Amino acid sequence: MNPIDSQQLKEFISAFQCKEDRSCQDRGPKISIVVPSYNQAAYLERTILSILNQGYPHLEFIIIDGASTDGSVDIIKKYEKYLHYWVSEKDQGQSDALNKGFLKATGELIGWQNSDDIYLPGAFFTIAKAWHKYPDADVLYGNRLDIDSNDNIKAESRFTNFSSIVCRYDGLCLMTQSAFFKRKLLHKIGMLDITLNYAMDYEFFIRAARDKARFQFIPHFLGAMRRHSEAKTEMFLGTPVHNRECAEIDARHQRVKLLNLPMKIYSLMYRVYHYCRQGDHRYVWNGIFRRFQEGKFLKG
Repeated sequence: MNPIDSQQLKEFISAFQCKEDRSCQDRGPKISIVVPSYNQAAYLERTILSILNQGYPHLEFIIIDGASTDGSVDIIKKYEKYLHYWVSEKDQGQSDALNKGFLKATGELIGWQNSDDIYLPGAFFTIAKAWHKYPDADVLYGNRLDIDSNDNIKAESRFTNFSSIVCRYDGLCLMTQSAFFKRKLLHKIGMLDITLNYAMDYEFFIRAARDKARFQFIPHFLGAMRRHSEAKTEMFLGTPVHNRECAEIDARHQRVKLLNLPMKIYSLMYRVYHYCRQGDHRYVWNGIFRRFQEGKFLKG
């Protein structure tokens, strides 16, 4: 069951609530949120409000804008007194913008949120509790909703316990909209690869897994990805340029093509088992049916 309906979500990101909960002032980690922004003025304010309206007292908010020309800078200036740092200048793409933000971050935990996506109510407090509960985890991640351009909830993505095999052979099994990682992980595995424009998150988490980072799944909905015609995911997912990047990453991290089919079968069984253990029976069977319909049951 979703933790929120479309109307509640719209109210959450429609106006600045300015309600900071000081009850956890001495208990929560500092959370640094980095938002890379470029010409997404239609959605940027809702992204900003989804962060500020968390009411989380240990927030460090950073926006790196790539010299937008659509009014995004005016929106950023509207909230600049709540920002730890912001800049609007040309960069080398989204990965470069994120790296600039990561270098400014000082929080124990870092999240990055695209300038058209949002966090769900209570996400930061949920992650703060998980940070205490799982002190050895390097990456904390939860479930994600899909929303449209008008903030209507259209679908959901549920995840399971992390598996590097599943991630490499059946697709990324966590999403940045609902993921947070310890800042020290950047010192351990390095920043994002600025040569990647579409699959930098996939490469980053694969690299983290290969370096024995510890992933912890939190069974809560934490963020939402906005599906609209100008989103990078909609424009480039599955295109030759995106597939070429993924192929380069697979080669770099030594994905063995001869193992594609057996690892795909293993990945499917892994996911079905863990979804059923979580009680997500309807979700897993809908997913299997969808794969058959789209001809993607064991493709890849």
